[in-house]
Amino acid sequence: MVGEDALVVGIDGGGTAVRVVVADIAGRIVAEARGGGINPNSGGEPGPVLRQVLADALDQSPAGTRDAIVGGVAGLAGYLTSPDVLETAAQSAWTEAGLSTQLRVVSDLVVAFWSGFSSGAAPHGRSGRVLIAGTGAVAAAIHGSEVGAVCDG
Repeated sequence: MVGEDALVVGIDGGGTAVRVVVADIAGRIVAEARGGGINPNSGGEPGPVLRQVLADALDQSPAGTRDAIVGGVAGLAGYLTSPDVLETAAQSAWTEAGLSTQLRVVSDLVVAFWSGFSSGAAPHGRSGRVLIAGTGAVAAAIHGSEVGAVCDG
């Protein structure tokens, strides 16, 4: 069971910007940092940006934050076409930040889909559709934490 003092890290990495948030289990933001884009398909260099923005967020956090982090999720643009590059960059940034808990790296499409549900409202394995209009535009079918059909425009 996760205690009330537990913290989680969310990483939203896109073609234009990356945002890292440290939050408690209730969703209250403890620290936040932003940086440049990380999508390798847009010419982003994911490694240095992820390392810097994660370090900035942790540096803004209260003392003891690293020990309270129970895990994190990184939703990264470009993951469908460059999974190895983004997985390596994110996991390296996580380790270099001194974090030893699990970081789950997925497509930003998966995070966008699941962000539409309140806590506990969607059972594991739920399927549906998501439409994103940001630096790029895409529609996708989501099955749990996997991306199915994609229409990129």
